[in-house]
Amino acid sequence: MEPFKLMDIPFLGFQKIIKLMNIIEVFEMSQTSKRMFGCIKYSRRRIQPIQLFKGDQRRLISVYEKNDENPKCTIYLKREEMEEDVLRQLRLKDTVLDYRLDDEKQLSFYLHRDSTEEDIDSQLVHLFNYLSDLFNNKTVAVWIRPSLVETSHVLFSNLQFESCRLLKILDDDPVILSNEDMARLLEVWKPTIAITIKCRVEENFCPRSILSLPRVGIVNARWVTFDDLLNMDCERAFFNDHAFTVEHLKQFINLWMAGSNPKLMHLRLRGFNISPNWEHILEAIEYRVWDEQEKKRPRNFQDHYIYDFEEIDCQNGLDFERKSDGMIGTVTHQSDQIDFFVFEMSQTSKRMFVRIKNSRRRVQPIFLFKQENGRSIGVYEKNDVNSEFTIHLTLEKWEEDVQRHEENEKSLSCYLHNELTEEDIDSQLVHLFNYLSDLFNNKTVAVWILPSQIATSPFLISNLQFESCQLLKIIYGGSFILSNEDVSRLLEIWKPTIAITIKCRVKENFGPRSILNLPQLYIFDARWLTFDDLLNMECETAFLRYHSFTEEDVKKFINHWMAGSNPKLMHLRLRGFKLEPNWEHILEGIEYGVWDEKEKKKRPRNFKDHHIYDFEEIDCQNGLDFERKSDGMIGTVMHQSDQIDFFVWHDIQF
Repeated sequence: MEPFKLMDIPFLGFQKIIKLMNIIEVFEMSQTSKRMFGCIKYSRRRIQPIQLFKGDQRRLISVYEKNDENPKCTIYLKREEMEEDVLRQLRLKDTVLDYRLDDEKQLSFYLHRDSTEEDIDSQLVHLFNYLSDLFNNKTVAVWIRPSLVETSHVLFSNLQFESCRLLKILDDDPVILSNEDMARLLEVWKPTIAITIKCRVEENFCPRSILSLPRVGIVNARWVTFDDLLNMDCERAFFNDHAFTVEHLKQFINLWMAGSNPKLMHLRLRGFNISPNWEHILEAIEYRVWDEQEKKRPRNFQDHYIYDFEEIDCQNGLDFERKSDGMIGTVTHQSDQIDFFVFEMSQTSKRMFVRIKNSRRRVQPIFLFKQENGRSIGVYEKNDVNSEFTIHLTLEKWEEDVQRHEENEKSLSCYLHNELTEEDIDSQLVHLFNYLSDLFNNKTVAVWILPSQIATSPFLISNLQFESCQLLKIIYGGSFILSNEDVSRLLEIWKPTIAITIKCRVKENFGPRSILNLPQLYIFDARWLTFDDLLNMECETAFLRYHSFTEEDVKKFINHWMAGSNPKLMHLRLRGFKLEPNWEHILEGIEYGVWDEKEKKKRPRNFKDHHIYDFEEIDCQNGLDFERKSDGMIGTVMHQSDQIDFFVWHDIQF
């Protein structure tokens, strides 16, 4: 019986197999070849933020599946002598690690017992960067002891993450967390969703910025004041060892009834061993016990965390309604804690919002378009090149008969008064983006902006709640000329992670060379690019127009590539070559040939360019092929229309 050749089956079949395998099996299989790694990566198996745990004796990385509270793969780094029965090895960059498969969900990696803290952190970094690249998820959840903050500079400086969802600072008796350590941790990780502080803290501890996060858990909370409680923007706040009394609780509920803490969903205060006097706390508030028949709220409350959720039985809670918006508040006492829940049941749309949000329909980065007379937000499905839903903001007099205006099944127009200011319009863009990003659990954005709008968009820039910008497109601005200062400002704000397109005119001495490190680059006015820029860029895809490169430059570039330059390059396109170039001269000294369908293993006929929302398939039947001897990479050059294309056939193209 012949062995089953996984790499020979169609990609869709391969993708389904990868999604059925155990995570550890996928991890091990990714080590077999670069081609296998690339195919697994593009299978896009979904995982939660990667968990990184760093304690005194334990260092581990865990991978969780979506909608699963138990880790599917945990990797332990152990500082001890290698076991004799360790038969497997893993290569990470220049390091070979010995490891043993403990069970179907756990690996142990062995480091020499004399390894320094820096050595251990270096391996943690390599493992995280490998896993985050393999599973296309550069979000992290960090568990760390405060005593390790000072010695973790390698970890802090080299972990290639985009956002930290959760920062958990572990108990570390007798170490006391200082304001300086806390500020350092917040500066490094910038948690976006949750923070938990389980350790002791110094007197005058006051990192009040954390009270703006959606979820806060603090074990030593005596530093939190009643004003902090009122002003926090948390959705969930759990406090132990605090200074709050029954009188504070009474006051807080009365202020909530008056409209404070609009985002709050769950407040938990530990330390109340005796059931409080609810008649006194709810004095002057109309309250009642839960009635299943009325169904003003469900019996159970669900707290959703990063990896799991908690369902709390509120059958014995006391309910009261905030008249201003119909929110239902519920208080309960159990064990040694008082829980205050907020049920959004006054509008069925809010209930529906939560249900839709928790169903986790996947979308691409949300598209935001802004120019002088057009503002739009678009939502794209995963693996779909067409916008599924677009909202246009229209400046004109509102039609009296317009209650709901749908241009078609995929487009809405929102009418704004034609005398609104730029800030008013940006405010609506912000609200729409923040609503959609929350609804679809995707805080990534792709931005199209006119350069003349940069100076007038401070509100948009300051209030858009995004985690990463995958694409920044600076669109044509007529007579406007883009300066170094303008592009520096845009890069500082949006920090694009994948692609940038500059379609407008640029000033002399234009030179934002940091953009040459992005994977995808599209420049319409590229005269400022030098040949050295071309050689040193780290792009995978680069499309250049109105450049100063000649056929001689193309010849030199190909020879440098043959010698090993531009290792990441997959596709270079140079416009402006209307005549067919002299390939015999350009490829002088290089052994080349035409594509042969019988030798498909060398390269396929078509090349695929993957962009943010779509892909382009290019027929390379008429291309000329040559092989780089150092690594066997196939390069192809081709002329069509007015452009020269240079393709490199990495494993993912097969």
